[in-house]
Amino acid sequence: NQGFVNQYNHGQSVTVKDPLTGQPFPNNVIPSNRISGVATYLIGRLWTAPTGPGLVNNEFTNALHPHEREKGDLRMDYNLSSRHSVYGRYGQTYVHGESPSAPFQLSDSSSQIQHFPGHSASLSDTFIFNPHLTNELRVGFTRTLLSFSDPYQNQNVMAAAGVQGTGVTGLPGLSFTGIGAFTGISALSFTQSTNQILGFNDNVSYFAGKHSLKVGVQFNREQTFADNLITPPTFTFSGS
Repeated sequence: NQGFVNQYNHGQSVTVKDPLTGQPFPNNVIPSNRISGVATYLIGRLWTAPTGPGLVNNEFTNALHPHEREKGDLRMDYNLSSRHSVYGRYGQTYVHGESPSAPFQLSDSSSQIQHFPGHSASLSDTFIFNPHLTNELRVGFTRTLLSFSDPYQNQNVMAAAGVQGTGVTGLPGLSFTGIGAFTGISALSFTQSTNQILGFNDNVSYFAGKHSLKVGVQFNREQTFADNLITPPTFTFSGS
């Protein structure tokens, strides 16, 4: 395949020059043997063919942007006696979203997939010792997973394009400057983190006439676990 004929820069025709000699290419066409095999692969693998005429504003992709959120709670209140009651709750949330990138092939248009399941539980125990003294114990736990993935996370895109020896899977970034409105795509890889919090507090309340006193103790333990792949590099092209 031969290269760009009558290339446009912000909609204006320009002369395509050989960067090695500074001279224009014959007939303003880049010879096929001068086009990077890596670039040829990435363009053919990731981008769709133009859907309209011309060299600018010539593509339309009807990519979906699905987003769904579900939430459910289960609650229980139980009185063991006139002085003793317990309360329990379990909740579950689920969020799933996909962010499309218009230039990609439609099958891979959801370039970033977001997956956020979460669980929470709490328990409360209240006991009245006498008209003057009450104790309340609360225990809670939450666990949330934050996961960002993409269709390329298990693919060695750079090796397939001809860049060997990286050992990095995922989609490399492409940055373009000085060639038009399109500035490129961001590097994508799999990232996942889990955040969980375990806490409890205990309060003792004392009542005497018009006076009341409440003392307690609280403890929270927060943990975060991360599982991230190495983010592929970003290749920058200046157009000069």
